[in-house]
Amino acid sequence: MVSSSTPKKEDKLVRLCAGVFRVEPCELNDSSGPGSVPSWESLGTMILLSAVEEEFGVRLPVTVAARIESIGELRQVLRSRGVADV
Repeated sequence: MVSSSTPKKEDKLVRLCAGVFRVEPCELNDSSGPGSVPSWESLGTMILLSAVEEEFGVRLPVTVAARIESIGELRQVLRSRGVADV
């Protein structure tokens, strides 16, 4: 189940997303996605995925990345690829 609670201060993924989308981390949670974050559009998605790959040292195939609709889904994908600290 994906949590929709306010992010913890140490939530690296939410902080990264906030930086990419130029919003405050407190404005984001695991339910946040393209429908709730105005700057999360196609170019924003590509910038986010590049930042995620660099920050967490993973490669996300385009087929997987194209299905990500929220921070929570992105978190699950990262965990499934062995990233523990998200």
